[in-house]
Amino acid sequence: MKTSYYRWSQRGVFTNYDETICKRIGNQRGRWGSSRQSGKTMSATTAAIISTLHAAGPDLTLRAKDMVNDATRRGYAHDTGKMGQYQRPLRGQTSCGEDEYDGALLSLYSLQIPDNMESLSNKYSWHIAVDEQGNTKEPKAIRLGKLEYREAHTKGNILGAEHVQEYVAELKSEYMTDTDWSDKTLGETTTRDERLDWMLQNYSDSEWYGKLQYRAQSISTVYKGECAWAGEGRCLHHDGVISENVIQYTLCNYPMAYNPNRERLYLDEYEGDESELLKSLVDDEDVLVHIKKQIPKMKTESRYWLDSSGTRGHYTLTWWRYIQNEMNKQLKHEADLAQLEQDKARDGFEINGWKFVLGNSKYSNVSPSMWYAIEPLYNYEVGAFVFRSKSAAEDFIKRTNGFRHMMVGRQMNKGGAVIDHLLTIKKSRVPNLSLSRDADPTLLTPEQVVSTCYTNGTFPEDYPFSPTSICRFIEAEPKEE
Repeated sequence: MKTSYYRWSQRGVFTNYDETICKRIGNQRGRWGSSRQSGKTMSATTAAIISTLHAAGPDLTLRAKDMVNDATRRGYAHDTGKMGQYQRPLRGQTSCGEDEYDGALLSLYSLQIPDNMESLSNKYSWHIAVDEQGNTKEPKAIRLGKLEYREAHTKGNILGAEHVQEYVAELKSEYMTDTDWSDKTLGETTTRDERLDWMLQNYSDSEWYGKLQYRAQSISTVYKGECAWAGEGRCLHHDGVISENVIQYTLCNYPMAYNPNRERLYLDEYEGDESELLKSLVDDEDVLVHIKKQIPKMKTESRYWLDSSGTRGHYTLTWWRYIQNEMNKQLKHEADLAQLEQDKARDGFEINGWKFVLGNSKYSNVSPSMWYAIEPLYNYEVGAFVFRSKSAAEDFIKRTNGFRHMMVGRQMNKGGAVIDHLLTIKKSRVPNLSLSRDADPTLLTPEQVVSTCYTNGTFPEDYPFSPTSICRFIEAEPKEE
């Protein structure tokens, strides 16, 4: 028997299942969906070989004889039929011990007359009668005994016909009148009671049975009686058998499939050393021969799973680089999740003029969590000149106006060139004022960070802020003598 790498792991052939390997093996040709359910099929020993080389790691290569272990022994036992997974009745199931009937049951129901005149001739419009609370009235139950399907329905239909006759007799005593309907058809009746009267006078017993059988009776050939544990437990007799998937083995020298009637033992009931049991079930020399038969099938173009490019006869998995990349991705993903939880806890926290803001990673608008200045800082621009304070900008304008009489331009007045339109103050926000999530916001305030940048000051060691994000400081060139 062959099945997927994932299913062999579920059957206990090996224990170090790896989802990355499952995906790398891929699906059967023409199959879609999860690689767990649609993965390429293989022998149990092949899956055990993959498990063994995976456990060995990327730096070791193994020979065929190095792969003889409990996993490959177990795989060989599955491949040769000395061990297998089967569906068996769940052990320990019990019955309540009461009313363990097993046979056919006929249920006969009381009916209620349809309110609509047109519905009287429709067998689906006759419904089971209900009590004052609106609950269906309990039927009359007749146990027919242990009968085959046809025999049970034959006997049940006879009793059902008698039940319908009795019901129709009750209808006649209550609704049938002396009206002569011989010269009128069913369609000429004008009320429900008239139509019912017409039917009671003209329908035969067989016609009534055909009309009411659908609702008046039901026959079950698998009735088990009434359970004493109703609603309080599962009864083997009344609720049926529950099955379980189990691993079974045989001590015989031939596969279980050749003799399904001989004793099959439950692996989970074995109380000794399972490793010793496996050695008693299969011979290591046979396991080695079987391993050598599987290896060439794992080096084909469509199943390039083993590599032996190094020393001849020494094997390793071909997927190690892929496995390592997937492992790194998983580690990064887990680290990102841990960081996200930490960032959520700090979101909105304020200290030393900084506020922590949770980043956004949805869709394409990716922004990391950062420390931002609580109050934005501004510069003051006068033309191409930028000042840290408004008073400095105003002083610059005042001083510049003092040189107006020495200036010329396209517009002039008594005081000189007209430059008022050039000397306006523009308030601009200091750009890129933020710290990375790992920064220590207590070391410097936002104002101190900006001042340090503009004065080419020294930041604390390993401080996560780049001065060039605000300005670039150019060293003065030495003067020539």
